Amino acid sequence: MAQQLVRDETTCIEVLAYGVPFNYDDRSGNWTPWNLSIFLDGAELQAAETMVFMDGKKWSNENKIFVRLRQVMVMNPEVFKYNHMTRTKLQITKTLEKVGTTSLIFRTKLKDVNTETILVDRYMMVVGMNASSRRPEKHADWFIQKYSGLKNTEVPLMTKSEIPTPPLNCFTQTLVVRYSDLDFNYHTNQSVYIKICHDCAAAACNSKKLLPFEGDISLYPILFIDVRYLGETLAEDKLFINVWQDDADLSTLKFVIYKDERKVNYTVMKLDLQKSNSNSQSKL
Repeated sequence: MAQQLVRDETTCIEVLAYGVPFNYDDRSGNWTPWNLSIFLDGAELQAAETMVFMDGKKWSNENKIFVRLRQVMVMNPEVFKYNHMTRTKLQITKTLEKVGTTSLIFRTKLKDVNTETILVDRYMMVVGMNASSRRPEKHADWFIQKYSGLKNTEVPLMTKSEIPTPPLNCFTQTLVVRYSDLDFNYHTNQSVYIKICHDCAAAACNSKKLLPFEGDISLYPILFIDVRYLGETLAEDKLFINVWQDDADLSTLKFVIYKDERKVNYTVMKLDLQKSNSNSQSKL
């Protein structure tokens, strides 16, 4: 996909992209949240190569890495009308929203330039860690001082909340992490967890466990995703995915993924209760 850097500042980077963030792995034939998420990652990484954003050249002298803790994606239902034939010009804008003691929160918007429509609004929280000890590390004094104006920013979608224990009667699916699920750090890629959860929901829906959803759940647009990364998983790890519906809102699905007896992921996914007008003729 051709990309062009059009804005390069310490608190904001912007890229124009020409192409389609599409893969074969959605039965509806439309764009998927997991592919959109990794597409945004790629655009952000390319834009940051100049090392202007967040004074990257100074960071390069520190023995520090940033690890993703949480990702929230607000999806415009219009995005599920896009498919592999859609020709569009996309704008990806990433801003530094909040600076904590060891954490950072970014916001990334994906816009269809032709229609001026915001398709995805993503928030991401990362924690700075010492690359050797793999323990959280406070930001450098120069960084805290320069970006002090972002210390008290309110980000409502990233408010902390309890991570629940799955109810006894929830639907459970088991899978083994594939080598093709790994990223260049040899850990399960962040986007894979969204796909794993959605696959579990599809199996639960086929078993009549997620009423009023019927048939292929991929035909119901995903409106909101909140993913918390609680632990790392590796190839050949056996995972147990649990899904159930929110008692107060049946359109909201909750997932907890276990590795052995330890929670490694908690995801909340809200779906539209109406199927999309996709041309897909699902056989599920």
